[in-house]
Amino acid sequence: MTRMQRISVAMVVSVLARSASASEFYVATEGDDANAGTLASPFATLVRARSAVRESRSRDPNAASTVFVRKGVYRLAETFRLSSADSGTADAPVVWQGYNDERPQLTGGVEISGFTPHQGPILRADA
Repeated sequence: MTRMQRISVAMVVSVLARSASASEFYVATEGDDANAGTLASPFATLVRARSAVRESRSRDPNAASTVFVRKGVYRLAETFRLSSADSGTADAPVVWQGYNDERPQLTGGVEISGFTPHQGPILRADA
């Protein structure tokens, strides 16, 4: 085996070793939490992705994890909390990020519509 072939083999082994110890999960507004969390079959919520990261890290604490959040508006009914259980390390980080150039929006508010006049300049709506 030539020197160049040995270098090529070493690079392939290095890439395979790194990919074997890393997990990627995807979240999309059209996803479903019963899905596998892949790009083709994403989760619907950040909560489900957080659970998947925790499960992955419990199996292999030295594995890096990345959660890719697809574009769209994610309406959160309650506070989304990340704790020390969701932290990575310098060698095995846990990263949450938008997918490619997509910009997801997280909101804790509720859209209110159907305003009607109440008294003078005051409007009223059911929430």
